[in-house]
Amino acid sequence: MIASAERNGKSPSWNVVELASCFELQNGVNFSAEQKGSGLLVIDVLNMYSDDLFVRTDKLYRVDIKVPEDRLLRPGDVLFVRSSVKESGVGWPAIFRGHEEPVTNCGFLIRARQTAPKLDPRFFVHYLRQSHVRAQMISRAGKVAITNINQERLGSLKIPLPPLAEQRRIAEVLDRAEALRAKRRAALGQLDSLTQSLFLDLFGDPILNPRKWPQEKLETFFHFRTGKLDSNAAVASGQYPFFTCSRDDFRIDTFAFDCQALLLAGNNASADYSVKHYKASSTPTSAPTSSHSETSAIRMTMLASYWSTASAN
Repeated sequence: MIASAERNGKSPSWNVVELASCFELQNGVNFSAEQKGSGLLVIDVLNMYSDDLFVRTDKLYRVDIKVPEDRLLRPGDVLFVRSSVKESGVGWPAIFRGHEEPVTNCGFLIRARQTAPKLDPRFFVHYLRQSHVRAQMISRAGKVAITNINQERLGSLKIPLPPLAEQRRIAEVLDRAEALRAKRRAALGQLDSLTQSLFLDLFGDPILNPRKWPQEKLETFFHFRTGKLDSNAAVASGQYPFFTCSRDDFRIDTFAFDCQALLLAGNNASADYSVKHYKASSTPTSAPTSSHSETSAIRMTMLASYWSTASAN
């Protein structure tokens, strides 16, 4: 919704500003492992990923540390992942909605505190989670052992600044859409579990192989090829789907194949090796299209179910 308005030029009155002109950026606090256990509640990277726009506060840990008042989080603060083992995780935003106890954030996160008066954090998090904006964010990150983004690079990101009433209207529409997507993800998750259960009922555990069926290597049936590009190659409005190890999909203007294929995530910090099924368009001259869900790895074939079940074990 936001992206289409930008690309179609339907928002000429919207100002475009740097993120740092609207938010004060501050790195989180650092501490040692020995300080964990009691004390102040701390938000970590793992708390950043939820089914909505907000930081998860149900599994916070405590650290024996004292911080100044201005380092405690306030409702409406936006947090960004500063350092991530997964490239796709860097720069991920979420809103802190508040807590009954004082809370701060760890050094792997950057806190953005609103300085401009006419801002709705929900609008900005919706905007910043769009795939083309995520691709921009990731392209600004530095890569060594882990992927990092600093305050300067984050603060220079350009964001649209529509009137506050328009921000709220867009946020409310996208909130409703996100709620529907969450329900759909839950339903797909149940179907996925059902698929794996049916697979186990029919064929047994693929690792234990209780039926003693003959086994073959996947290379007997498939030609394997490793991708050469990472998410930095993504193009905001590219013609073709672009798959990385992230569960999110990007776009690109060139394609590497146009045949039916399984895509296996081979580099994943959480060991969540998702399987995606790609089915090319029936018309050779048209752009390939993806038959998988935008947020879930749908197991379209029995082999995909097998792979998923085996990975889970």
